[in-house]
Amino acid sequence: MIRGLPEVPFGIKDPQMRRWAIDIHECVKTMMGTLAPPAVPSNAKVTAQPLGNLVQWTRGISSDYHELLISSTPSTANAQVIDVGDSAQYFDNVGDTGVNRFYWIRSRKFTGARSLNVFAGNGTTLASTATVTPPTPPPSSQIQAKNQQTGHVEPITQPGRVETA
Repeated sequence: MIRGLPEVPFGIKDPQMRRWAIDIHECVKTMMGTLAPPAVPSNAKVTAQPLGNLVQWTRGISSDYHELLISSTPSTANAQVIDVGDSAQYFDNVGDTGVNRFYWIRSRKFTGARSLNVFAGNGTTLASTATVTPPTPPPSSQIQAKNQQTGHVEPITQPGRVETA
């Protein structure tokens, strides 16, 4: 039961009217669920690279896509927002040496809901001749699948087993 959304009263005698009320109730419950913010991304980190910075993270559960915020100061006030889609990493190709940038990541839903910003860190770009060992990627997020009964996208509770009931 969703708080603030009462169940359909049994006092409705007309079967068609009751079915209509139940359909509206289910529709509102679904809409309320899509407006809830997705989980914040985790394991965010920045790795300096030649002429750029690599930002990596673990996807936020129930997110549809992610946005990266990039700023030359430690504030999101004037940060550039980049839609990175379904990816869990982004290479910021700065194109110069010694440039320091700050990065935040947030999860988004297509309905407009968004998570809090997570500070990934800052990075100062390296010289083009620098040699960098590729960083270990952060852990992957939960796998999600569409529930064939409800139509909702949900995390898979048993890895390796997808139910399509």
